[in-house]
Amino acid sequence: MTFYEPTLPKQAYPIGYASGFFDLFHVGHLRYLQLAAQHCEKLIVGVPADEIVRADQRPFPFIPCAQRMEIIGALKCVSEVRCVQVSMEQPSAFLEFMHGLGNQAIFIGEDWREGERWQRLGPLLQEQGVKIHFLPRTEGISSTLIKQKLANIEAK
Repeated sequence: MTFYEPTLPKQAYPIGYASGFFDLFHVGHLRYLQLAAQHCEKLIVGVPADEIVRADQRPFPFIPCAQRMEIIGALKCVSEVRCVQVSMEQPSAFLEFMHGLGNQAIFIGEDWREGERWQRLGPLLQEQGVKIHFLPRTEGISSTLIKQKLANIEAK
């Protein structure tokens, strides 16, 4: 059973949600948020707290959460920014957080489609009536690539 929507809606959702670390903000992040905003009247963007990033055992962000939120909040396409204090690895807490937003849709980068996280969360969100849309990534750019390039410069 497919838990995501294969196409984007013709009419905008009242409230959409997108999230990301947005560490080392780049044009791929911008395009992702702009596309999500085109399909909802109000786009809420979640930025995980530094503690959540650390708890998920990911590399600690270069840019602190408050600054990442300020960058995202300055974008015209973003209606509201939230600091996310719950991990997506804790499905019940994350579902409660999502329920509190009142969103009808969630927009996620295409590269996460087959990941274990969304295979687990997707059906649960669908049960709550939240439509899930995977958006295309911008080829050739990512925070990981930027970090690798910086590490190569430092190594020389």
